[in-house]
Amino acid sequence: MIGEALAGIGGNLQIIFPGGRIDMKKKEISISVIIPCFNAGRYIGPCLDSVLKYGLKDIEIIVINDASNDESGKILSQYDRYENVFVIENKTNLGAAKSRNLGAVKARGRYLVFLDIDTGLETDFLSIAADKFESSPKIGAMQAKLVSKDSERVESGGHFLSPFGFPYEIGVDENEKNWNEERLIFGARSAAMAIRKRVFERIGGFDENYIIYAEETDLCWRVWKLGYQIIYCPQARVRHYQKSSLNARTRYRIFFEGAKNNTANIIKNAPSKMWWMLPLHILGWGFVCLKLCFAGETKMIIWIVRGLWWDLVHLDKLIDYRRRMKINGGNHNEYERIIFGNIGTRQLISKGFNWLKNV
Repeated sequence: MIGEALAGIGGNLQIIFPGGRIDMKKKEISISVIIPCFNAGRYIGPCLDSVLKYGLKDIEIIVINDASNDESGKILSQYDRYENVFVIENKTNLGAAKSRNLGAVKARGRYLVFLDIDTGLETDFLSIAADKFESSPKIGAMQAKLVSKDSERVESGGHFLSPFGFPYEIGVDENEKNWNEERLIFGARSAAMAIRKRVFERIGGFDENYIIYAEETDLCWRVWKLGYQIIYCPQARVRHYQKSSLNARTRYRIFFEGAKNNTANIIKNAPSKMWWMLPLHILGWGFVCLKLCFAGETKMIIWIVRGLWWDLVHLDKLIDYRRRMKINGGNHNEYERIIFGNIGTRQLISKGFNWLKNV
């Protein structure tokens, strides 16, 4: 939770103000760009330069160096000549969710723009986001059009949930020219997300128990519950230079965090009338385990079971979180209509099975 972002860190946090020029207590500004960074030295320059080319008027950039052990710190120090670019140095690795929350705690902007360090702006996402927020008080968050590294293909146009409770991305690998229509979405990717700061604070920020995976779904669910909308904004175009890939060293984390976090999302956020999703979700993980068993990947099954066991052990805390974050700010019927996307029941079920089949 954002209110706990600085708690318990003690001496593990150092804030570096470029040239000693920045006073975080100065008046509110328009946009705070928040970028977590871990061992991503080669992406820092292209990412920051893509933001800086649109100017720094009424804007600040906050980079959270999450205990990188490569050249990231040295490269970031080259940006100390910019008055509104500064770095938060984590002395221990805290993960993306907590790092984003740390940036948000220090941010002065009315609006927060979250980027991944391996992205680059190809249009003025910041001005577009500010204009959208100011044009409609109902918009609480948005996602830019996220395009793939070496093509004009969409990587993500936002996401919805399948009846099995798993998120599915829309627009994936489609020609980006066919994705120029603004639309409501259930969830936005934190690689290219903008959100009102007051909304972010009211919903508690990112859940810091989520190290990777599904933290955006959790956050966006709470945005909808507060009564705000989330939109896909195609005018804002962000290129993603390194799409996440699974390998032997990271795949187990995806299964553990995926089982833990997706299940927790349903327990924490689903309205009582949608509790039918939870047994379907568990059944879905059973199907994944069966598939892994036939593939001889029994070690991955253990990580799925550990993820589900984590939820069971912490069930009282998840239910307490649900009570504390019971937000009654808006029309629940609206987000209950949007949660699965604008497709029919048969297509929804197909989406669920396709996700399971492609794991």
